[in-house]
Amino acid sequence: MKRKLLIILEIIVIIFASLYYLVKEVIPEYKKNKGSSDGFVNTKIISNTIEFKINNNVNFAILLTEDNQLEHILFFDEKSLCLYNKNIENKKIAESLEIIIKLLIENNFLDSFSNLEIIRYENDNYVEFLNVLSIILKKYEINCKVIETVKNLEDKVQELDLDYEEFSALINLDYYSKEIIKEYKSKEKHFKNEKLNYDNAITFTNNVYKKLEKYIKDSNIQNLDKDNTELLITMIPSDSNGNYYPTDKSWYLVDSGKVYAYIELIYNNQSFGYCYNGSIDLVKEGVC
Repeated sequence: MKRKLLIILEIIVIIFASLYYLVKEVIPEYKKNKGSSDGFVNTKIISNTIEFKINNNVNFAILLTEDNQLEHILFFDEKSLCLYNKNIENKKIAESLEIIIKLLIENNFLDSFSNLEIIRYENDNYVEFLNVLSIILKKYEINCKVIETVKNLEDKVQELDLDYEEFSALINLDYYSKEIIKEYKSKEKHFKNEKLNYDNAITFTNNVYKKLEKYIKDSNIQNLDKDNTELLITMIPSDSNGNYYPTDKSWYLVDSGKVYAYIELIYNNQSFGYCYNGSIDLVKEGVC
């Protein structure tokens, strides 16, 4: 009898130990690795889908609930992943939209010269959404052209040339979004282990330039000379592992809020240098 009780007690201890490990270790680690954008859409609580297209260059959609909360984001291209896992979801639309607009500006995807197309798929919460969007654009002094369009979700499925037939349009779009995320993560993992070479050097120097631009914009700096010590360019890593930094030949200056720079990296005694003429899109190989 005593042996039977001892066995039962041991089983209870094992169960409680397993539960403790699950609560203290497994679940927190799962939450840590599972970001805000990694969940699947719950179609039952979605009342409206509103799509953004910026300069035919950045494309994503936000999914709203009846109580005007941003529940989910659908990513339709890689550039829209600047919004991925940024804790935008599960917030009221005003708070979420402000994060979205700020991130788009910081990543140079939205300014006063942009063409912003807003596509609505339902009418729910749309007026309030537009009012909030207008307030936030004014706050950040973005006077861009806003075009409003009305479509249905099946139109978007056809536009993306999706051939899923057994699921709803919204589920199809969510699967498509998950594939965009999957490909991005695969590239990101590859990039972390990538060695600097001629084919990828501009990707590394672009990373430095983006960080410079973000710092200048966040600090509201309009002018800096070439010899400034505001932010040492040689201290800015060009990769996530901190393996490659700009050489002493690298420099930057700021003129009317625009960043001009020469960014040089070296690997295995081979140098890679690029000149940026006020924009990440105005870049050429070699010294300025």
